[in-house]
Amino acid sequence: MRQPVNPRTGHLRVTGALSVRRWAACCWVAACVLHFGVARADEAPLGPEPTAWLDVQAPQPWEPGQASWYSHRFEGKRTASGDTYRAHLFSAAHRSLPLGTLVTVRNPDNQREVVVRINDRGPHHPQREIDLSHAAARALGILQEGVAAIEWQLAPPGASPTPPVHVPKVTKMPAKPRYKVPPKTTHRRQAP
Repeated sequence: MRQPVNPRTGHLRVTGALSVRRWAACCWVAACVLHFGVARADEAPLGPEPTAWLDVQAPQPWEPGQASWYSHRFEGKRTASGDTYRAHLFSAAHRSLPLGTLVTVRNPDNQREVVVRINDRGPHHPQREIDLSHAAARALGILQEGVAAIEWQLAPPGASPTPPVHVPKVTKMPAKPRYKVPPKTTHRRQAP
């Protein structure tokens, strides 16, 4: 029996249930399954729950650190948790705390406190512990400094983020008024 030949390439055509590409794809999938394993529905997901290693029941000590705040240029951008950053919400960025963790932040200079929700990663400066939203920084009174000393701890169970505040929306400056300039005249006045 004569094997079918591809007229364009001159190679033998592979016939049957599996072509070479399909066979290679099946082998690749099988290798991935063997290497990584398959999680069954009755098994627990890999790793603990994000907040499982945080013991929020025990009293937490206040930890000192430096805090900065997000600029308005991040308004509307996506955070690491998938949320959209809003300056009027009490949120923050931390390098290692699980996303969604509630943290109480205190300004030791004036004893003001806010509860923020971690929804992003950062700050990207080695000496800073946390990046606060504009509303949280304003409530703590650290807007003028930009970077300030703070103390923070995990929020007690049952706490909720500080309610949002009204921050006026930043809009474009109005355009300069356009003045109509009278057209140049072509005749000159005669002196009396």
